[in-house]
Amino acid sequence: MTDHETRTVLKTALLVLKAQTVEISSLRVDVGAIRHALIELTPDYKGVVDRHRSKHIEELRGNVQQDLERLQAIINRLEHS
Repeated sequence: MTDHETRTVLKTALLVLKAQTVEISSLRVDVGAIRHALIELTPDYKGVVDRHRSKHIEELRGNVQQDLERLQAIINRLEHS
């Protein structure tokens, strides 16, 4: 891979990351607003929301770890090429 190709790949990756960051931020705002609205409607929702949040955190943790390992493998290949 030439230096120019590497720079192009990295630029593209950073542009994708930027777009994903904006999207994730928007989703976080929406989720936070929904959570707070539910709790405002009735405090009983807080326990339900917290319980489901904990469940989803556990489920996502494995997916995030797999993504990080895949990205690290790509980084390692780039470092050794």
